[in-house]
Amino acid sequence: MRLNHVTLAVTDVEASVAFYARLGLTQVVASYPEYARFVAPVGDTTLSLHRIRDLPPRASTSIHFEVEDVDRTVGELERAGFCFLGDPVDQPYLWREAVLLDPDGHRIFIYHAGENRLDPPWRLGAGAPPPSSDPYTEPNFAAAALLTIDTQCDVLDGGPLEIAGTSAALPAMSALARQFRAAGRPIVHIVRLYQRDGRNVDLCRRRAVQDGLRILAPAAPGSQIAPELLPQPDLELDEQLLLGGGIQPLGPQEAALYKPRWGAFYGTSLEEHLRARGVDTLVFCGCNFPNCPRTSIYEASERDFRVVLVRDAVSGLYERGARELANIGAHLLSAAEVADALAAASGGGAT
Repeated sequence: MRLNHVTLAVTDVEASVAFYARLGLTQVVASYPEYARFVAPVGDTTLSLHRIRDLPPRASTSIHFEVEDVDRTVGELERAGFCFLGDPVDQPYLWREAVLLDPDGHRIFIYHAGENRLDPPWRLGAGAPPPSSDPYTEPNFAAAALLTIDTQCDVLDGGPLEIAGTSAALPAMSALARQFRAAGRPIVHIVRLYQRDGRNVDLCRRRAVQDGLRILAPAAPGSQIAPELLPQPDLELDEQLLLGGGIQPLGPQEAALYKPRWGAFYGTSLEEHLRARGVDTLVFCGCNFPNCPRTSIYEASERDFRVVLVRDAVSGLYERGARELANIGAHLLSAAEVADALAAASGGGAT
């Protein structure tokens, strides 16, 4: 069975014909005002437009056109007069996409997924091992802790260290924090703090901080943990305690910990803190996968923790990195999947 045709309900066939012809489809049938048919620019998939009097309120169909270079195609279409809802974005499900609307408000995606359309790392029965396939790496949510990595105000949209995708992932991170709190499981918020003289700053940023760049500065509003992640939004970091190597309690099973470099375990007491609470599984979310989350995940694996990365609660995740995590036994799950697993381990329902 081969899916090769889609019929789209529209209110004005001729207006939609003009839109899809400009988009690059080839019209093969015209039966106005009721019907038209197109063939895709590549392959033989066809799209029909069928007139109905009224679309149901808030009705919307999504159509995806895959291209090799999303940014180039979007630029060409914008120069041709199309208006997109935003710039191309790398999504947590490993597709890069941009969206525009057709005359009836249907969402048209210009995207690239490559092998992740048919074979994402979390594909059922293929790709990464199923969660229960290896007793050594299977997550144990009854002994899990949540680690949020570097999700501080300066990295959110509009901040001086803005990391694309972090604000978009923040609602999923916030939901995870609430669920771990409700389950009584430990949470550790890992943070960076850059002293103004640059003495504790990574070498690649030290000169910029010494020259006056103010990012993640102790006591500055931008260094604070995103309020959405906290048990009380007005909690503030104790920079003196944290920079001195201490762990700041934020709640009964919740704490903040400063790390001096990319990895959460480097030069910190994180492992001792987790072992003392019987933790053997770490659930990671947070800011900018290629740097601090990725390094922290590999450090956790080196210490024989079972590892979960929440793919829709982290910024900067990319296709190759996801595959490499699966290859070291890490599990890539959605926030909803983690919530269900945590609830099952706790003997209750998801929060």
